[in-house]
Amino acid sequence: MEDINRGKVLTPEEREARAKLKSHFRAQQQRSNQIQTLYGQREGAGELNLIYMSPLLFMPALLVSRLAFRKNPRLGDKVFKATLGVGVAHGLACIAGFY
Repeated sequence: MEDINRGKVLTPEEREARAKLKSHFRAQQQRSNQIQTLYGQREGAGELNLIYMSPLLFMPALLVSRLAFRKNPRLGDKVFKATLGVGVAHGLACIAGFY
């Protein structure tokens, strides 16, 4: 039997070694495919999760708190810090997987 890649004739031992290697490769490929189907895709993958869109609500609140409380800077600072704290806490909760 002639090998296409190298142009030489393979001995029976070489053919047997290649067949063994191919069977090992196919078995590994099957194991890999089983693992991917088992752990590969989480439930609801690809769907839009609105909880991750909520930071879009914090930005206008931060801007409004800075602009609305120009006459009372102490209250403005407190509201700004509270809004920022809620945003950070929400981000940590998203990362930790509470939602």
